[in-house]
Amino acid sequence: MGSVGMMPMQGPPDRGRQGDHSRAVQNESGSADAGTESGTGTIGADGAATFTGERRGARDHYTASYSGKLGAKGGRLAGQQGWTYDGKSYTHDCTMTVNPQ
Repeated sequence: MGSVGMMPMQGPPDRGRQGDHSRAVQNESGSADAGTESGTGTIGADGAATFTGERRGARDHYTASYSGKLGAKGGRLAGQQGWTYDGKSYTHDCTMTVNPQ
């Protein structure tokens, strides 16, 4: 199971900076919002990016980590989410697309 999330940014990614991020999370079918993932990230001077985040719901929560390289037009980061749902743990690979607006 994989997921693709979109994190819009105002302008090109700022290199050499650390900051907060948040993005809408959709349900399994992609038909409705299921909350917000929020966290922190760093973009190095060379464009290397790492982000961590989490989302908490009534019956579930997850933590996520993403990494990759961003250019002036953003890019796609590979990651992994660790879910807990109804007391059971799951892990799956995912991606986050970062787009300047």
